[in-house]
Amino acid sequence: MSEKQPAFTTGQKYTRDEISEIIGQDKNSGGAWFTGHPKVNDEFFIFANIQSSGRTGHNYNNEWIDGDLIWHGNNTTNITQPHIISMFGGQYPVHIFDRVTDRSPFTYKGLAVAKSVSGNQPVKIVWKIVNKQPSTVSVSNILESLKKHGFTIGNKSKKLYSAEREQIKFYIKKNDNMPLVINHNDVSSYDDLINIAGVHRPLLDDHYYHNSNMTGFPKRLNEGQSSIHHGLDFAFTSQEAIERFIEKLASPTALKASGMDIDPVTETEATRAQRLGQTKFRNDLLRMWDKKCALTHIEMPEILRASHIKPWSKSTPLERHNPDNGLLLVVHIDCLFDKGLISFNDDGSLLLSPKLSNETITALALNKNAKIKSLSEGNKMFLAHHRANEFKT
Repeated sequence: MSEKQPAFTTGQKYTRDEISEIIGQDKNSGGAWFTGHPKVNDEFFIFANIQSSGRTGHNYNNEWIDGDLIWHGNNTTNITQPHIISMFGGQYPVHIFDRVTDRSPFTYKGLAVAKSVSGNQPVKIVWKIVNKQPSTVSVSNILESLKKHGFTIGNKSKKLYSAEREQIKFYIKKNDNMPLVINHNDVSSYDDLINIAGVHRPLLDDHYYHNSNMTGFPKRLNEGQSSIHHGLDFAFTSQEAIERFIEKLASPTALKASGMDIDPVTETEATRAQRLGQTKFRNDLLRMWDKKCALTHIEMPEILRASHIKPWSKSTPLERHNPDNGLLLVVHIDCLFDKGLISFNDDGSLLLSPKLSNETITALALNKNAKIKSLSEGNKMFLAHHRANEFKT
């Protein structure tokens, strides 16, 4: 991260030319300087019009809510672009400027860190104003911590190191952009990791780091036609955070949990509820379905369940963690689906079992014409199993 911090005063107004002069940017360079989120000297500058159209005539609905800036990129932005990833990754200072009318000076709001990232074309980022930009633990310090915990470090590729100890494997990027990458199948409780003080992962929406050289990790379809290895990437704002993170994942308890060492036949409803409420699988589905029931669109996470399409007891360990093998369903719909009393066609249309009486259908307010939109190809594959093996005809 750059140590240079331009001397902007919170609440003071600046023209774009004045900002250019302060940071040494050529005001006649055009191009990136006018995109609304340029990077200059390893620092980002976000120029946000609030509920008003910018110089191109577009209104991106930027707004302040409870002290956080809800910011939208232009229609060409998405969360896979390197420029966008490095902007919200946390290793570079991000300066926020806003204005309510086009062509007027900008007001400096302060430094910010990303609280959440979502959307695709355009990307949507929730920015939190902070007193100072948090520093991040360097790659070399992360490697030293891993060595101390008994990991063997390998030079995997031009972009990656590997770290191995017994059954555990990590990858470490050779840059400070959320450098430590873990296998999401090794995570028994995603919340336990991100709630460690100093663990930084602003990508709270659907995002993985993809690299074909991470051969020890599972594959998924990203943007290309072929599957690619992927994992979850993290940064750390203190040495203590990386120590606690490694200990959490490398402990014998974590290894047992990551293997899902639960008898699927005797699993109790209480254990199931705990599992569905805490695992990475549920967090994936909350992001994929925008925290709404896939069928009813009820937006109340407290009563939404992460429902496996191919039952957990019949799934392989990889299938149990695969978000394509899941639907986010409100509790009574989840129960019907789990018991095979409803299912879904590939177009998302609802199938009702003949074992459901008309009285029950009416009492549960089931809409026979209801349909799930935007099923993935993976969803359809698992639904074929559900219709053939779980649905009661």
